[in-house]
Amino acid sequence: ITIPEGINNIRDYVFQDCQKLTSVTLPSTLTNIEQLAFNQCVNLKEITFLSSTPPTIKNDSFNQVTNVTINVPQGSEDEYAKLGIGGNSGSIVSKAYTIKTIGDNCSIKGAGAYSYKQEVELHVTPNTGYYFIRWSDGNTDNPRTIVVLGNATYEAIMEKGDYQINVVADGQGTVTGKGTYKYQDEVTLTATPLEGYIFDKWQDGSTDNPRKIIVE
Repeated sequence: ITIPEGINNIRDYVFQDCQKLTSVTLPSTLTNIEQLAFNQCVNLKEITFLSSTPPTIKNDSFNQVTNVTINVPQGSEDEYAKLGIGGNSGSIVSKAYTIKTIGDNCSIKGAGAYSYKQEVELHVTPNTGYYFIRWSDGNTDNPRTIVVLGNATYEAIMEKGDYQINVVADGQGTVTGKGTYKYQDEVTLTATPLEGYIFDKWQDGSTDNPRKIIVE
């Protein structure tokens, strides 16, 4: 289970004898755990503290919780070791959080493993023909700085760019196909000669009429 941010106190006996509880994440706002809160949670094997400052814990809060891994922010291992959770059979490690980035038609820098509350810059580079719109959470900054509060995935939303296609004739006819198109759209260009004239070729040498082009 993950106890949400904003909770600052876990009362007496709240999780006592929860045999199915194997992992718990405690919020950075937590300041106090009262007596026997996790008493006899014998299958609890992982506890993650998000605060770099340990909460106040009653001596019997984790009674009979053994062989447990305590995940804590980097630099706070010694302070958490003083709590004695799990007795001599427990272990305390720095928790690394995973930041993932996803997005089509772009490359993104910033994914990796980071410690709690570390600042990370995410930077999107669009592929040719695309531009960055926003992140999936609505943020429009690029680059963007985030503060790591846990495992998270950030998705970049991209959109095809707009391109203007202009077509002109040499005065002896008309051409259709002019307009604004998206990257990689297929466009048909058609030349219509005036009476007494025939279509010869396009400026680049193509003799197709009508002619299909891909917007790039």
